[in-house]
Amino acid sequence: MIPEEESGAGRRVRRGLVVIAILAIAVGWVVVRRAREGARGDGLGPEKFISLVAPRGDLDAPPALFTWKPVAGAVRYRVRIADADTVWPLFVRTTDSPSLALDPGEVPALTPGRMHEWDVEAYDDAGSLIASGGTQFRVRRPE
Repeated sequence: MIPEEESGAGRRVRRGLVVIAILAIAVGWVVVRRAREGARGDGLGPEKFISLVAPRGDLDAPPALFTWKPVAGAVRYRVRIADADTVWPLFVRTTDSPSLALDPGEVPALTPGRMHEWDVEAYDDAGSLIASGGTQFRVRRPE
């Protein structure tokens, strides 16, 4: 017996079901991953937030120094500085102190008029993420 060809409507329904199944699998994967992260203790709650001190908000000049409050138990910090509208960060640095100074040649990368974001992750001596925080700033255009 030769199977009948599936109608156009039948193919659309089948494709829709496949898309729904793929989305369900993806959502399930995210839920399981987040649950596992929480079970390991690196799901970040409000008590594990780093307070970023400066820069924040609107600035008159590009910042050369980024500072945050130290985190108890942290031995290393990872700092990411980016233009808010780009995929790749401008800088990613690691430091053992609660501040990061940019080299004078790097500061001009912080373009006036653009929104920039920066975040910090704190790691303990085992290399586990113990806290994080982020904020934004914008350098005003010269008048």
